[in-house]
Amino acid sequence: MKQRLFIGSLAALALMASCSSSNDDLNGGATTPQESNVPLTFSSYLGRTATSRAGATGVQTTSTLATNGFGLFAYYSDNASYDNTKSTPNFMYNTKVTGTTSGTTTNWTYSPLRYWPNETGTDGTNGVTSEGVDHLTFFAYAPYVEATATTGAVTDNTVGITALTSNTTAGDPKVSYTVAADPAKSVDLLWGVSNTATWDNVTGKALTLTEGLPYLNLIKPKTGQNVSFNFKHALSRLGLTVQGAFDQKAPGGTLKDAKITVAKVEITGENFAAKGVLNLNNTKADVPKWETVDGASTLSLTLDGDNLNDKIKDAGDGKKAAEQPDGVTATSQSLLKDNTYFMFIPGTATADKPLKVKITYYTTTDDPNLSGGYTRVENVITKSISATDGLKFEAGKAYTLNLVLGMTSVKVTATVAGWTDDSSTTQVDLPINVE
Repeated sequence: MKQRLFIGSLAALALMASCSSSNDDLNGGATTPQESNVPLTFSSYLGRTATSRAGATGVQTTSTLATNGFGLFAYYSDNASYDNTKSTPNFMYNTKVTGTTSGTTTNWTYSPLRYWPNETGTDGTNGVTSEGVDHLTFFAYAPYVEATATTGAVTDNTVGITALTSNTTAGDPKVSYTVAADPAKSVDLLWGVSNTATWDNVTGKALTLTEGLPYLNLIKPKTGQNVSFNFKHALSRLGLTVQGAFDQKAPGGTLKDAKITVAKVEITGENFAAKGVLNLNNTKADVPKWETVDGASTLSLTLDGDNLNDKIKDAGDGKKAAEQPDGVTATSQSLLKDNTYFMFIPGTATADKPLKVKITYYTTTDDPNLSGGYTRVENVITKSISATDGLKFEAGKAYTLNLVLGMTSVKVTATVAGWTDDSSTTQVDLPINVE
């Protein structure tokens, strides 16, 4: 049988959610902006919907981000700059930030409340001076998971976010991640970056930032100003669809009398890691900084059982075509159930290390003349996907593999040969009577 496989790519669009922050009443404070206690407040923006789990189920939206929260790391480096080899999360460690939405406004809160350090250098407006300039550096990830602070261990998580760096680990905060082979357990991983090129503060001279990178070395802002995170997707998202090409090369045609049902789809790729570590201090704007894990196995994804779309899922042996679901049609339909997706660490499919897709499906046809009343044929087809220069699966992008099953019906034709006259005569002597 023929099989074709088409690949589509949909870039994830940005959904910019309008957010504001609330805070508790200020505790005390002096008369000048520099001397008053200014609390740390936050807001966030989230990319287009994607499946997000690890303690939270369903599609991750701005609303569910507010409910499930994000984890925050903050580093106080006094008068020095953040050091990605020596600094520790001594100001905030995996602090949970959640939001309450009212209309189009989301108020983000956390506990216990923190305040900005007050040393900002000379303030010519108010005549206030300080010994140096205090700095705070921020990193964020989502969805939030509870972790043991002293070890970073995430209890009971075998897929998705499995660990964080501990509260004594020097250097960049990191998130350990394991790809779920089961799409129902797929976990979307987000990390927060700056959504502004400048940082206003009480000195009157704005700091220059880079959009798409973390917030490094911030100093005390004006009252009411918050740290606004733009959350990005660190993974690639994969959807699977299927359709038939019946008695023709292109998808389409008409399927008669039979049912085509899918039992399993398996995806493997040597160039795609099953485990990885996300460094939250990315150095290229809007590009996640993935680090490899020693001994990480090859990516292996499986779609079967309850994860298959009920409309195409094979009902099993012993079921006639009439008892099978509608199955594969000429129209493309999802193989995955309930709008789920596979989430995996970005990689590239090459000619020598392609992404392999294996599908097991059945063709069932009812026929009362057969002993069991039907015939059932198993088909196991494997297709390697790559490109000459490599097929790259990038972070924050959604891809769809459309599996096209080429089905050619068994056609029977017949002709009847005409009689052919032979003009020659052959004499056959038989016994005769004699006197």
